[in-house]
Amino acid sequence: MLIDLRLKNIVLIDETSVTFGDSLNILSGETGAGKTILIQAIAYLLGQKADPAIIREGSDKGIIEGVFDVPSLAPLLDEMGIDADEHLIIKREIAANGKSRAFINGQSAPLSSIQKLGPNLFEMVGQHATTTLRSVENQLAILDHFGQTSIETCQAINKHKSELQTALKSLQNTDNNLEFYQWQLNELTELSLTDGEEQAIETKLGEMHQKQERFEKLSTLLDLLSSDMPATLSTYATECNRFNLSDCAENLTQASICLNETSYTLSRTLNETAFDTKTYEQLEDRLLKIHRLQKKYGHDLVKASNELQTKINALENLTETIEEKEEELKKAEAHHQKALQTLKLEREKAGEKLSKLVTEQLASLNMKGAEFRVIDGEFFLRANVGEKLVPIKERTSGGELSRLLFVIKVLLKESTPTLVLDELDANIGGETASLFGEKLRDLGKHRQILCITHFPQVAKHGKHHLCASKSTVNGRTIAQIKRLTDNERTAEIRRMLG
Repeated sequence: MLIDLRLKNIVLIDETSVTFGDSLNILSGETGAGKTILIQAIAYLLGQKADPAIIREGSDKGIIEGVFDVPSLAPLLDEMGIDADEHLIIKREIAANGKSRAFINGQSAPLSSIQKLGPNLFEMVGQHATTTLRSVENQLAILDHFGQTSIETCQAINKHKSELQTALKSLQNTDNNLEFYQWQLNELTELSLTDGEEQAIETKLGEMHQKQERFEKLSTLLDLLSSDMPATLSTYATECNRFNLSDCAENLTQASICLNETSYTLSRTLNETAFDTKTYEQLEDRLLKIHRLQKKYGHDLVKASNELQTKINALENLTETIEEKEEELKKAEAHHQKALQTLKLEREKAGEKLSKLVTEQLASLNMKGAEFRVIDGEFFLRANVGEKLVPIKERTSGGELSRLLFVIKVLLKESTPTLVLDELDANIGGETASLFGEKLRDLGKHRQILCITHFPQVAKHGKHHLCASKSTVNGRTIAQIKRLTDNERTAEIRRMLG
């Protein structure tokens, strides 16, 4: 339970420490006196994200610290790596720049750890929480909790069934890939790529490309030498002889002979350098095919081929696996149907019991003649004699919902140490408020309750009474929350009576 709450620089509070007791704790005070501050502080102890707006104006940071007596949380603290002391202390520091820090028993802790602890410390119910009762989904959750049904088992079976369906679908899709994998393997097998072949082809094409360039250059040179130049030289030699220039004629004749010999040598060399166009095109086409498959399967085609073969080997045994999964799914579906039938019977039984108990409790809260009934997991209410049963999600007043929610909380007997009721009695009053207070007093025998109320009929049943008030000190408003003495409590209840 919550033992102590310490606040510093929070909204209108400068610094205060509030001590709580067991059983029913009442918090009263005039509107705007600071009761909501307490609810906000508890929300932060539950792990609400930091908002610098909560910090008292002019302060650098605000501090919220709660001290709890919850020995049962020692194992959970151990899981978090936090030492368990005599008391559990949760502390939040919120800076004006928006940054915050959290501590558990003096050790720095992530906000997620506080959020994990929160549901084991408080259950908060406000006047607006009555709207949750209008949700059929929430109604089913309440019914399952009350009847301790096998909903979790049913959900686990359904989850297993869904996992089987997903696995089977995956296997069936994989089975359809067998033919495709086989086609891919055939494509790689037909290539018949040998080790080092790609590099050898690239080397060979490089050599052939160089040879082609040499061939083209020699061809150009041969074309020049095979022109009319030798005949022209011979003509020039003849003319030189006519003019008795024998030396010149001899030189020209020798030059013509040299040109003819050079042309012959080049022609023979060109024949030896002949370029095999067909072989070049075949090698180039082979390399393009290799590169195309590499783009498709990766650079290492041998590795890709081995991986495809492994997949094919696995898929060839898949038919038997699919049949096994189908049989397993069939059994899971039968199990789920059986679990659903069991759950349906459990809910019917729990619904009958809850209908009877809630009707009785409503009568004790001044709703004599009202009838509550659970039909197919949905909550129905006849608020007055002679009226029709209607789904509470459709037509139910705020006062009726408040009483209904409170009655359900009484009957569920949840294990959370502290129940916080934030003006749940806002929509009721008079004699009903007094009856409401009596129920709270009885409920307080089993768990700690913190009830914020404006009704003296409720407040008088509290074992401990806290009061929120505010005053002006040195030109600033300061809110305070203090535990009242017997005389102060009497005076506060008189004030509440007006």
